[in-house]
Amino acid sequence: DRFGAVSLAAPGTAPAVQPDLTSLDPLQYQVGDPITATVVVPFAHESQVIRELGRPLDRTQEGEEVTLRIRVVNRELWLFRLCHLGKRVRLTGPDELRDEFRTYLTGFVAGAR
Repeated sequence: DRFGAVSLAAPGTAPAVQPDLTSLDPLQYQVGDPITATVVVPFAHESQVIRELGRPLDRTQEGEEVTLRIRVVNRELWLFRLCHLGKRVRLTGPDELRDEFRTYLTGFVAGAR
């Protein structure tokens, strides 16, 4: 019984608990096999893309475009967020994830009819 050893103490004497906020982000819930995605974004949208798709493993910039490699552990949610970003992001690899995204979009369009 988890309530069998309850005791009352003075207010403010309990130890502070710092929640692990990263564990509350559903983008971090591992569902299926992880994969590393490569996306290209305009520099102006980089921070929004990182906020939506996750912190990149690495980043390169050529002119006004930024290439990000992002570890994906929850593909369905990640693809949903990718779709939400629209023209602000371009998925360039790997082909396995690009094929999965095409299938996702086809299913989305078919369900909208």
